[in-house]
Amino acid sequence: MENLLDIVEGLVGEIEIEDTSDSTKDIALIEDVNKRNLLDYTGRNLLHNSVLGEDRKTLDYLLQDASLEINKKTLFGKETALHLALHISNRDTAFKLLFHGADVNARNKYGRTPLHLCTELSLAKLLVSFGADTTLRCRDNLKPIDVVESRQKCNDSIKLADYLRSVEDSMNQKQFRTDLKELREERMKTKATIEQQIYLEKKNESQKKRENIKQQYVSWRKGQDKSN
Repeated sequence: MENLLDIVEGLVGEIEIEDTSDSTKDIALIEDVNKRNLLDYTGRNLLHNSVLGEDRKTLDYLLQDASLEINKKTLFGKETALHLALHISNRDTAFKLLFHGADVNARNKYGRTPLHLCTELSLAKLLVSFGADTTLRCRDNLKPIDVVESRQKCNDSIKLADYLRSVEDSMNQKQFRTDLKELREERMKTKATIEQQIYLEKKNESQKKRENIKQQYVSWRKGQDKSN
């Protein structure tokens, strides 16, 4: 499985960086902080529309704002900008959104995460590298791999399904190792507790024996003193 650094380095080499310094499109709207997150009549805000319209300049400008609600959902589909980027399979936009803190496991009205919408292997690798959970189920009780396997069989979908399966197997193995480690630690704690209990019982028993011997000696001394 590719790590995040490999994915990021690959993407940085492919993403075209545009000069946004002279962009004047919808500047009044973009610069109005109070309107950036408002939903329009379609149920989307400026960020959603810049993603769907593949308006890189507006998107880059918006992402510079720390107050931007990057996980704001659309009114009707309850989808984040990342969901929309997956709908149009725009890897560059998905990367930018993830890099700026988009929730990789956000759910839409059907309980689907961006990974449920993924149709390309490179996008799946990107999402997984940013922490996408391959085991989450939507309202139809389907995991991302189930959605992929329900599509028409083609080379891309087969590769994507194989990748998701390998990720899930890896996660299961990791969880098994974690559970086994926790079980061993619990057994060690139990063993240590039992050993400590045995030690204390032996210590108490030894103290009682010493006390009995001491009392017997004191009684013997008193008897000796009386006889004298």
